[in-house]
Amino acid sequence: MDVITQSEGVGVLYPSIDELMKLVDSKYTLVVVTAKRARQLQDQNLGQPGMSTTRNVSRALWEIHDGKVTYVRTRDGLK
Repeated sequence: MDVITQSEGVGVLYPSIDELMKLVDSKYTLVVVTAKRARQLQDQNLGQPGMSTTRNVSRALWEIHDGKVTYVRTRDGLK
């Protein structure tokens, strides 16, 4: 039986959590920013068949990774 490790690239998500964490101050911030952006993408694509929530989350993560999405910490939360 062959053992597949993460270093071989199987089952590893990209962009990696390590790369994304360099762009935000906490995992909580990453989750909130990703969720807000994915929701914006979903709202923009209403009525378009073939767009799934999973794709929106992946796209949001890529946009954060590429610097297209930023956040501002406010007293009340994130904007």
